[in-house]
Amino acid sequence: MNWLDLVLILVIGGAVVLEMVRGIGRAAFDALLLYAALWGADAAALPLAARVHLADGAAVNHADIYALLLVTFGVAALGVARFLYGMTQFDAGMFEALLGLGAGAATGMIAAHGIVRALAMADPTGTAGAATVAGSFVGHEMLTFPTYHAVMDTVTGATSYRRELPDLGGK
Repeated sequence: MNWLDLVLILVIGGAVVLEMVRGIGRAAFDALLLYAALWGADAAALPLAARVHLADGAAVNHADIYALLLVTFGVAALGVARFLYGMTQFDAGMFEALLGLGAGAATGMIAAHGIVRALAMADPTGTAGAATVAGSFVGHEMLTFPTYHAVMDTVTGATSYRRELPDLGGK
């Protein structure tokens, strides 16, 4: 266990508690839009990093752009989530806190994945940030989700969660 484990546990735990208190309405919008922000930052980081240079190395520049986009898109997503919740006032009645707990776990895991991915991307040599992630149980789990994939393989009966294209004999 290293410092990254503690930080990620605090991020996930804080998100769970916050979203449990706020309820499923806000938590659901937060989780969905933060996932969209994570996806958008991933899609936009490489093309933007090719044009904007914040750091000397290409990998470090890509990681910096990714982190910057993730924070920017994340703040915008939380603003939009607040607006959408205000318009819909989505409520689950007595199950508000229980469902908020699940959405809070999703929100925390999305934030943790973004943190760990940016940290791993910023270290192309694998000696600093990537080594910290590799030495962190929670960090490794939040980066690649091996336990989730093992559970899904068991539940679905699949041997591997990754599909491989058949060999059609072409070049």
